[in-house]
Amino acid sequence: MKKVLAAPDTDQRTGLVVVAHADDVVLFCGATVLTLVDSGWKIHVIRVTDDRWDSWGLGEKDTIERNRVEFKSAMSQLGVAEIHELNHATDCLGDTSEVELRNQIVTVIRKVKPYLVMTFDPNSVKYEDNEDHRVVSFATNEACWTAGFDKHPDGRVDQLRTHLPIERWYFGRNVVEVTHSLSVAPFRERLINVISHHKTMLLNMV
Repeated sequence: MKKVLAAPDTDQRTGLVVVAHADDVVLFCGATVLTLVDSGWKIHVIRVTDDRWDSWGLGEKDTIERNRVEFKSAMSQLGVAEIHELNHATDCLGDTSEVELRNQIVTVIRKVKPYLVMTFDPNSVKYEDNEDHRVVSFATNEACWTAGFDKHPDGRVDQLRTHLPIERWYFGRNVVEVTHSLSVAPFRERLINVISHHKTMLLNMV
């Protein structure tokens, strides 16, 4: 039976959202982020790619810059405390080392020390046609436990202090099993406002 999603009952109110593209946060879990922010949580967001091809009629350089500025503006409007850019080429993560990406995420996890990590559902890959989403889901899921081993990522023990997130929340287009739900109705106007900041990506989508 599905439960209503609610902010965890903890004093460690730091969360990390890991996404592939700038508009993934508001389109997949915007209401969840607002629920956490409204409950006093400090939310960090990792954007893995630079969205260099997510525009219509613009060159790569202008596309990267516009999407960067619009992403920063949208996350500020959403109440996100800090964003972390990994700057991988968009739509190419299938050619990126999952271990390399995992290690980059481990570094952020150890710096931020989140209680909660949210990302794409690694179990719903049969329903996901975006390879970037798939790769991010696998790398993040593994990073959540390798961040707690002192010899990851490169065998050295003199690295950032280890940290294991307590909870993992997953989202996706169609997930294997829906365990929790959250109505977007109370957040509708706020979400529309945040989505409107992604002008370049929305035009490309249309």
